[in-house]
Amino acid sequence: MRGQPRRLPERFVAAAVAATAALLCSCGDPGVGDGLPGLRFERTLEDLGELVSGSQHQVRFPFTVTGEPVRIVELRPGCGCLDPHLELGGQRQALGGPLPPGSRGEVVVAFDTTGFQGRKDTLVKVKSGRMFPLNISWNVSLFR
Repeated sequence: MRGQPRRLPERFVAAAVAATAALLCSCGDPGVGDGLPGLRFERTLEDLGELVSGSQHQVRFPFTVTGEPVRIVELRPGCGCLDPHLELGGQRQALGGPLPPGSRGEVVVAFDTTGFQGRKDTLVKVKSGRMFPLNISWNVSLFR
């Protein structure tokens, strides 16, 4: 039917999420799974499903600081449609400050879908001090 969004089969989406999580954990990235001490993200992949092109969205990636203090020094967007920032306790924070063990926060990414149509997979690289960059990502199908 023309104008109706197509849905991906649930098993395909589940398989893609599982494969991405396995790849992130097997590469030694901190966070999900048994990565290096520091940042433990609740998830590093978000499937936004189907959205209307031209809409604005926020994606939140909650994390906890484990072990010793951590400094998030960079949030590098993989596309100009993204605007990431760090929040602690619901308040926007500057990058580079020490985050003590037990701190809970979120990497919040504003996503502007204007000008996009079809499948869009993108990411934000999270870099903290001594650790390897961690990619947090999502996928979405956009229609007009």
